[in-house]
Amino acid sequence: MKGRYYDLNRFDHDIPIREVMQLMGQEITKKGLVPCPSAEHKDKHPSAKIYDNNNICYCFACNRRFGPLDIVSEKLGLGWREACDYLIENMNCQGFYLDPDGEHTTEETFPLTSRDMKLLSLSASREGDLSLFDLWKNERGLFNDIVYGKASEAVTKVLTGLKAAEDNRRFGLAERERYLSACGYAPERIEDLRSAWYSHLHITLDDNSDEYKALYYDSWVKAVEEDIKQLRSEFSRLKDIKEYTIDTPEHDEIEVDR
Repeated sequence: MKGRYYDLNRFDHDIPIREVMQLMGQEITKKGLVPCPSAEHKDKHPSAKIYDNNNICYCFACNRRFGPLDIVSEKLGLGWREACDYLIENMNCQGFYLDPDGEHTTEETFPLTSRDMKLLSLSASREGDLSLFDLWKNERGLFNDIVYGKASEAVTKVLTGLKAAEDNRRFGLAERERYLSACGYAPERIEDLRSAWYSHLHITLDDNSDEYKALYYDSWVKAVEEDIKQLRSEFSRLKDIKEYTIDTPEHDEIEVDR
């Protein structure tokens, strides 16, 4: 759109590339494999892989990497400005603008990212008969009510998941310590046991052995701790969203041990 300046860094980093691929109608395997987005690469079998941490898609056949804007440009045959406008319209990125000096505009911008929308289980385009962006612009009270309600529901789910994850972590730690003790290792020597296991030194490679079970529960604990980290991050973001939509003191019941 003529006269607009775009924050391309936000387009590449704040719009989940997996959601862009889904917006383009691409099926994604459980391993994150997809057909190459390139219009020049007639990919009959998935040759590209999505890397969520880096927010890119990389094709191993043509050795190209694609960001969200690249994918929209390739799939729809758009220039980069048109690709920006397409994502703004379809992924609620109305705040991804800069002023002519390269600074973020001082105008109030839409407060929710596409990740926020997913966390709140809100449609990326419409809520009822009006888009959420229209509600935010013209019916701010109704917008706040909808978002606050969705955030409250999400907080309940996150806290329930967090409690279950903390229980799983305590269980895993207890089992890990029990099996470590049974095979003669102190808890702080778990990495020594892992090294011995992978080098096959004086270790019985048996799924029923105490060594195997100690390492199994160690991996269990690490996976659960990643879940806890993610849930706490989601909880923190939900608190920010609730504070945006209603100007009241924080609720005491929404506290998490850190």
